[in-house]
Amino acid sequence: MGAGFNKKIALAIAAVGVLALLACRVWHAVSNPVATAANTRTLMDAETGELIAVDVAEGFGPFPAVNPHTGRRTLYPTEVCYADGCAARGGTHVILNQYLGKEGPTYCPRCGAEVRFHNPGPDQAGSGGW
Repeated sequence: MGAGFNKKIALAIAAVGVLALLACRVWHAVSNPVATAANTRTLMDAETGELIAVDVAEGFGPFPAVNPHTGRRTLYPTEVCYADGCAARGGTHVILNQYLGKEGPTYCPRCGAEVRFHNPGPDQAGSGGW
């Protein structure tokens, strides 16, 4: 067994190590809930009210986006209402009037609070928000 054989073994071990490292990084990226949450956007079907989580990395096109269940362009981004009547339920998703081409402010259908772009989160909703 010559030096060439030992070199091949060393290269094989190094290759296995590199593949293992890459596999660990991919697994960590996929299983990281913070990264998953940051890359996910909730869209709502304006006709049915259905909520669909979309991976931002895959893209979802111009709004309204295509609902994969119906093939129709009815998906819009949502803001979440965390006002007193909604916070206990985990918030209520609302499509802003401006996305739908409607005039005037948007109000939550569940509690009646005004919902705005970058609506206050649950830690800010009870304190007056902005």
